[in-house]
Amino acid sequence: MSDEDDEDLDGRHVCPAHGHPEGTSSRPWFIIKADKLYPAYGHPEGTSSRPWFIIKGDKIYLAYGHPEGTSSRPWFTIKGDVICPAHGHPEGTSSRPWFTIKEVIVMSGPAQDGRYWLTEMQRVRKHDPTFGHWAHALLGLACKLTAAGTLSIQTPKPERWRGGRLERGERVVPLDSPHHNWLSAQAGLLVELSRRPSDPVGRCAANLIDWIIWFWTADACHPRTLAVRRDAIKHDTTHLCSTAAARQAIVMATADGVPKASVVEHEHAVPKRILIDLMVNRTLSPHDALGRFAKAAVVTKGEHRLLNLRYRDRMPKSWDPTNAAADPFARYRDPEVNLTVDSPCRCA
Repeated sequence: MSDEDDEDLDGRHVCPAHGHPEGTSSRPWFIIKADKLYPAYGHPEGTSSRPWFIIKGDKIYLAYGHPEGTSSRPWFTIKGDVICPAHGHPEGTSSRPWFTIKEVIVMSGPAQDGRYWLTEMQRVRKHDPTFGHWAHALLGLACKLTAAGTLSIQTPKPERWRGGRLERGERVVPLDSPHHNWLSAQAGLLVELSRRPSDPVGRCAANLIDWIIWFWTADACHPRTLAVRRDAIKHDTTHLCSTAAARQAIVMATADGVPKASVVEHEHAVPKRILIDLMVNRTLSPHDALGRFAKAAVVTKGEHRLLNLRYRDRMPKSWDPTNAAADPFARYRDPEVNLTVDSPCRCA
């Protein structure tokens, strides 16, 4: 492995592969910075500013930050985009890869243009098992916008998405900070593009951000791989706030063999139109707008109609999103609506 190859690895993630004793994972155990590997957010012991390993050619050696100290014997060998145990590893050499090196496909900094963003989504869909389903959905929306004449860039229709299945007894888990950071980053880039009147994607940014808000509130992830699973908690009162009437409606629908969607709605506490305006108008950053106000509740069809009758695309006049104490459920607490939503832990 040449010095040029070392440089090409800078910033990439190192994730457990099928040969690792603990199995595969899309959560990075290490991140490569220059010629060193630092524990990342997926590592069992958490992140660290002290390097655990150092890369020399195609070999990986212990660095000063490793619990066992440094060593002159290589622990791993880099073979293309995988890492296998070498003769210095306590468990000996192995041809089965313990880790895989993955490119981090999250745009950051100024967006070049909408075409570049769509190209990045195609790369994410193809190469990133964690966020690929989201990129797939956004590309699908882009195709629909092109067909409707709203988007002037031709986007190839993505093939059907095939995600990993849940094993018997497995349940989805909530999105965590890497998922939220990815969504915030994409919303931020689309907000920037929206300020460029000549950019085709920028003119459709609100449509795409609308879906990102939906992802934030309705999606969850696989418990082992943390790969995104679309609409996994859309009507799940163990993950979302809900009203007592909605929970009762779900119980009755389940007993009657009727789909939940026929009796309840996934309702955004702050209407998506308001959230988009907060971001596009720079009232709040995407990170703050989504983190504070992208909340959803499960309500009955009748409760949904009541909310829309009173506050379809607006919040009460007294609601101030710049106030740190602003309540995302202010519409529900309005005297003319008066809906009580319980937290997910009370609905489990």
